[in-house]
Amino acid sequence: MWRFFAAAIVLVAAFVFVVTLHKMSSPDLRVSAKPSGSPSAPRAEPDESASPASLHGDAPWALSALPDCARQHSEDRGSIAFVRAKIPAHATPLEGTLHAGPCTIDITANGIFVQRGRDRLRIPPPARLLHWDDRYYLFTQNRKAAVLRVYSLLK
Repeated sequence: MWRFFAAAIVLVAAFVFVVTLHKMSSPDLRVSAKPSGSPSAPRAEPDESASPASLHGDAPWALSALPDCARQHSEDRGSIAFVRAKIPAHATPLEGTLHAGPCTIDITANGIFVQRGRDRLRIPPPARLLHWDDRYYLFTQNRKAAVLRVYSLLK
């Protein structure tokens, strides 16, 4: 009796498997509809949606992100001693305000503020901007490492 019951289970399982396999075959995805309609005329957009939003916030890479203000020449990362050794001995720290292309760079005790139009980015302290020859050296550090980026400011 159990043999007939087991054979019936096998037959039903095989039938369900075959039906499921047939139903799961890949569908025919060919598109046969003809295109219709025509493109619409351009629509006017409000001014606030046409221009990108302004940028605000802390950005140690601010001068690198604004190529119309400064051109980055190199970047050195590593230990504080290694990176400080890359700064020229005659480089002098800058204070006050610089102009580079459409940007204004304000160097304060609270950070270095880079403003271009409505964009206002801050390079957080303890960042220092140094100058020697025709290059500007941006030195930033944390507890374990430092970064030195070398720029030339655009006129």
